[in-house]
Amino acid sequence: MATMDVGVRELKDRLSEILDKAASGEIVRVTDRGVPKALIVPQTPAPTAPLDGDHLRRSRELMAQYSRLQTPDDTTPRPAATLAA
Repeated sequence: MATMDVGVRELKDRLSEILDKAASGEIVRVTDRGVPKALIVPQTPAPTAPLDGDHLRRSRELMAQYSRLQTPDDTTPRPAATLAA
């Protein structure tokens, strides 16, 4: 599955196009001045029946991809005062 980085300004300018890419299976990492801020991932439909092996495998794949997108800075705890700024 492909992953693309997109800045906040580009996301605002091309939102519909980027959402279509995510809907088709692409993971989009949103950055602000090069710092990762959010992920846009494909929406999976709510299960109407118990999850089968394919759904569980796909969920695990998406979570593995998400964890590989994390950088050390993303997981470093920051003081509350820094978060409020």
